[in-house]
Amino acid sequence: MGCQNRRIKSQIDGHNNTVLSVCFSPDGNILASGSYDNSIRIWDVLSGQQKAQLDGHSSIVNTVCFSYEGTTLASGSYDNSINIWDLKKQQQKMKLDGHSDYVRSVCFSPDGTTLASGSNDKSIRLWNVKTGEQKVKIDGHNNTVLSVCFSPDGITLASGSYDNTVRLWEADTGQQKIKLIGHLYGIYSISFSPDGTKLASGSHDKSIRLWDVKTKQQQVQLDGHQGGVYSVCFSHNGFTLASGSNDKSVRLWDVNTGQQIAKLDGHSDYVRSVCFSPDGTTVVSGSFDKSIRLWDVKTGKQKGKLDGHCNIVYSVCFSPDGIKLASGSNDKSIRLWDVKTRQQQMQLNGHINTVQSVCFSPDGTTLAPGSNDKSIHQWDIKTGQQKAKLNGHQFGVYSVCFSPDGTTLASGSYDKSIFLWDVKTGSQKAKLEGHSDYVSSVCFTPDGTTLASACEDNSICLWDIKTQKLTAKLNSNTCIIYQVCLFSNSPTLKSHNSISLFDFSIQQQNAQKDGHSDHVRFVCFTYDSSALASCSDDTFIYIWDVKTGLQTAQLNGHSSIVNSACFSPDGTTLASCSHDKTIRLWDIKKRQQKLQLDGHSNNVLSVCFSRDGMILASGSDDKSIRIWDVLSGQQKFQLDGHHNIVNSVSFSPDGTTLASGSFDNSIYFWNVLTGQQTIKLDGHNDFVSSVCFSPNETILASGGNDKSIRLWEVKTGSQKAKLDGHSNQVRSVCFNPDGTTLASGSYDKSIRIWDVQSGQQKFLLDGHTSIVYSVSSRLMELPWHLVVLITLSVYGI
Repeated sequence: MGCQNRRIKSQIDGHNNTVLSVCFSPDGNILASGSYDNSIRIWDVLSGQQKAQLDGHSSIVNTVCFSYEGTTLASGSYDNSINIWDLKKQQQKMKLDGHSDYVRSVCFSPDGTTLASGSNDKSIRLWNVKTGEQKVKIDGHNNTVLSVCFSPDGITLASGSYDNTVRLWEADTGQQKIKLIGHLYGIYSISFSPDGTKLASGSHDKSIRLWDVKTKQQQVQLDGHQGGVYSVCFSHNGFTLASGSNDKSVRLWDVNTGQQIAKLDGHSDYVRSVCFSPDGTTVVSGSFDKSIRLWDVKTGKQKGKLDGHCNIVYSVCFSPDGIKLASGSNDKSIRLWDVKTRQQQMQLNGHINTVQSVCFSPDGTTLAPGSNDKSIHQWDIKTGQQKAKLNGHQFGVYSVCFSPDGTTLASGSYDKSIFLWDVKTGSQKAKLEGHSDYVSSVCFTPDGTTLASACEDNSICLWDIKTQKLTAKLNSNTCIIYQVCLFSNSPTLKSHNSISLFDFSIQQQNAQKDGHSDHVRFVCFTYDSSALASCSDDTFIYIWDVKTGLQTAQLNGHSSIVNSACFSPDGTTLASCSHDKTIRLWDIKKRQQKLQLDGHSNNVLSVCFSRDGMILASGSDDKSIRIWDVLSGQQKFQLDGHHNIVNSVSFSPDGTTLASGSFDNSIYFWNVLTGQQTIKLDGHNDFVSSVCFSPNETILASGGNDKSIRLWEVKTGSQKAKLDGHSNQVRSVCFNPDGTTLASGSYDKSIRIWDVQSGQQKFLLDGHTSIVYSVSSRLMELPWHLVVLITLSVYGI
């Protein structure tokens, strides 16, 4: 069928921000719209004129829905509420409260007596439209409920969620009838990390996933792109990940935290390929907009744009020395570029169809492109002459990769096969078969013993090069995976989600506490050392009896990762903070929530009580520190000054000073009474992860991403000492009760104990098999104990 012209009948203007939802009345004469401007607008469809504006929500209006008779409108909002409106009177009839996070979708039953709502809090709620009372709460989805819809007979309710499932429920009882799973798409590209232990994949489901090659388990998922992720690439130190997407953006991610570092906008069409320069300072991207762009990794600014291809750029690759850049295009050519001058050096013509992939040999002397013309050409970079042409595939070649020693070339094709070629002779060494659809990407491990391949059949295969046998098949992605890439600085992990106790008198682990179903973020003792709290990515907080090691309570309420917690000095209250942007105060005796503190506009990372327990401080991704009245739950004031994420906050023992550590590499001292900044401490070369006052409040300890611990004079702000020893980010620091000893936990999996006076390491505690996120000391008895926690992988997320 040919293209048809579709003309706009009318354009309706009125909202002063993004419009998120529109809904026609049953008779089609009226249109309702909900917007980012917090309003609902009612429009006459025929004239296009606004009939009414309904104000009442205090935040974004996500969804609007007419009742079947058209006299009532329901709206759901980011303020967590649902409003019911009388359209004749243009007034709010009632407000339905119950959801603990954004309301994403609302739908009336056919008879108009029931309203269903779906929310970011993962629940569905059924409401009595007449009384406004909640009839049923339906739990089952493990992610945001994006859509709800009644069947025409009103007997069944359907819901769709970010957990990739569609579920059908009995509308009367809320019982689940069936769970529907089944998104089947292919994998376009894969790549190993330099040490061969990890694999990364980019998918049409807009996510990036990280895999443990040894265990074959998925470890991390990075979300942020608004479209399919076509390409992923790790920097050579493994700390940063670049991704390109059909949302036209390039994004940079911090591998340790899982946080997005930057979004690079400039392309006007899909970003098909991304690649780091060998020194990690530049990332290059190729796009459907026919351009190649060079980006400064540190600043996120575009450094240059390379124009020359007259069609889509499918692949880009740096030479090993970083001096040259190769690109392959739908215009059938390969171009070589001088990275410094950004000028085209050479154009290699020979293919008679699209060039899908380009790859330099390890010594940088040879370039191998794979093409839709079924062939692979080898080019001499110095002369620009074709050295060899490799024929054998029956269909287009989608991906090529040299072995680390440069003797073997692997190619993946639309014909579902992988070929191994002898680079010297150009002869075929082996044909690997096993995929049931086209092979979109191939990549060697750094030692050359294993080859990974990705396929449209939704699988990633690992092959033993020596035996040419399939050793493993990874099937977990539920949508198209375009690319996978290994990163270098993660060890093979064996245990996770645990809390370990170490006895300092014997320098050994004496207990391990398991219970959380996901990564443990933080631990803290009560002041009398009788109880321990732990926070986890599973959204729960557990309370443990230190003496027996038994779990005594589970606190539920947060709808996302719980980052940190702190007991009040009297041990009666626990404060917790979360990725859901809230702080919650819990009654320990009753095991229930007392208050919810709202105000931060992004993830809350750290909380700390003052010594008298009357004030709480919090630090957030929104770059602010907030001071709260514990009794009333009201915000007293906001401290602004940091120009990046506030990672950690700590009160001085006398409660007059607050210290904060930030992603801007600095530490600030604040006067708690006036809210004024008193001192700024500079010295760390990277972001500050943790700050802690000594018990006599003369010293502040800080740990940073620069792998160091620094000791500071509180009175003068001068640096007393720099403690080196950790080989990765120092995640947590903690003094013992007399202030003579400091403990530190690190991404290098170790805990180190330091003599504060001399700055010397006293001993090293090994036991965890992954990152040590938090350390905390018992206060009441000696020998004092140290609590540390372990996570299998890192989220910022």
